[in-house]
Amino acid sequence: MGEKRSFSRLARDWEIEYLMSETEASQPILFKSGICDLSMGGFSFKSESALPPKALLQFAINPPDSLKPMVGVARIAWTRDQDGIYESGAQFVWVSWKGTDPQTAIGQYVADNLS
Repeated sequence: MGEKRSFSRLARDWEIEYLMSETEASQPILFKSGICDLSMGGFSFKSESALPPKALLQFAINPPDSLKPMVGVARIAWTRDQDGIYESGAQFVWVSWKGTDPQTAIGQYVADNLS
């Protein structure tokens, strides 16, 4: 089966903090987890609960090799149950990292670190 992904993925085990609300009126809850991989279009990460598709989350990813955290808003594209731990894919809606063109910076970082 051929690869359908638009962007190359870079496996990383970085910490992510994210805020999510169950409804627009509810108070956001802070979660911490680890990302599985990163691409120019988004990232995947693990959580203890299933996240609904299209849900928005505010995130901060803290790469250990960078002084600046990657911050932004992402939309949940998919969630899979893996024996009670959920892996979700999130697509960037807005992101800020290392300057004025962050998606190019992310794409360049991924390209530079692929082996």
